[in-house]
Amino acid sequence: MKRIVLIPIAVFLFCLNFALPLLAQEKPNILWITSEDNSSHWIGCYGNKQSKTPRIDALAKEGILFENAYSNAPVCAVARATILMGAYSPTMGTQHMRSRHPIPTKFRPNVEYLRAAGYYCTNNNKTDYNFQGNDNSYWDASSGKAHYKNRPEGKPFFAIFNTTVSHESSLFGKGADEPRRVKPEDVDLPPYLPDLPEIRKDYARYLDRIEDMDKEVGKVLDELEKSGLADSTIVFYYADHGGILPRGKRYLEQTGVKVPLVIRIPEKFRNLAPFKAGDRVTEAVSFVDLAPTLLSIVGIDTPVQMQGRAFLGAKRVAPAPMKWNSFTLTASMNSSACDAASPMENGNTSAISIPTFPPRLIHSISSASPAGPLIKKPTSTENSAATTKHCGKPLAPQSNSTTSPPTHGK
Repeated sequence: MKRIVLIPIAVFLFCLNFALPLLAQEKPNILWITSEDNSSHWIGCYGNKQSKTPRIDALAKEGILFENAYSNAPVCAVARATILMGAYSPTMGTQHMRSRHPIPTKFRPNVEYLRAAGYYCTNNNKTDYNFQGNDNSYWDASSGKAHYKNRPEGKPFFAIFNTTVSHESSLFGKGADEPRRVKPEDVDLPPYLPDLPEIRKDYARYLDRIEDMDKEVGKVLDELEKSGLADSTIVFYYADHGGILPRGKRYLEQTGVKVPLVIRIPEKFRNLAPFKAGDRVTEAVSFVDLAPTLLSIVGIDTPVQMQGRAFLGAKRVAPAPMKWNSFTLTASMNSSACDAASPMENGNTSAISIPTFPPRLIHSISSASPAGPLIKKPTSTENSAATTKHCGKPLAPQSNSTTSPPTHGK
């Protein structure tokens, strides 16, 4: 009898010997610093010689800079629904700005998985998730006072700090009358903007705002350093979409959806990335990939309803071979310049060249949409004639080249 009792005890101790190192394995803290309405071309480390962004530039040297990071929508609430849920907005019904409709219950917020894994999750303090529900309810704390320093002792954290200083509203009202550090006559305007006094004033003002935003990013980084947590915290910096001058926010162009994304990984967690400090990564990533990547960093498999790929962490999925093609994407807002109705209802679409999506993803988007495929590969006939229309006007024929990237927004 004694021998029978001792056998399960021995098995338990044997298993415990292997389990304890896993239980004791340190989990990384994760810090997201986000800004609003600034596409990547406004940031110094992305090539803007007029911008003063020393803190973001330094973060890029210490971390990884993604050269081809995209928001999945050129406006905030639609993009944030994708970030939270890891799914394209048209598949959830959140593609219309400030729609606040209920969504299928299968879609679950990324923080739900992190909290179940023992993370203390805080949001300070932008939500705007674009579907029905209490946005703050998903977090352990979500307010202007939410902070990782309030976590229970010993808990790892996932924290977001959002700065609004670069939001488009900073150019209006009192902001328009503030003294300018950058002089309008000194700015170099991109060729797609008219050289007008009003444009120069706004462009100079926004360069000031970018500098202010960079200082806000620096404050969050300094606080992390002073807390002694920098060596155990993976830091993301990204902006929510492009903006804020013409061809930026709300425009389905590179200048409207191409965003900065810089990630710093401490030495002890270097195994979570195939890249090294100072790398400039060219593989394409987008907001739909953020939730799977967040979960992958802490060792969680991508849930079946999430449509992106993990580009970091133990569950990383290598990108599919990238070919540049033209696809028709649907972009809409309640205040559409063409029609207040849904583009899926009246046929109005905007075209932009983007990387080829994996067949699995195209199938999931097409099958989930009541309006049919939202991403369509043009036929040779469609490419040879300007048959696509936007606001009643024909669009230029789209190239079907698979060897070179698009030039939109350059």
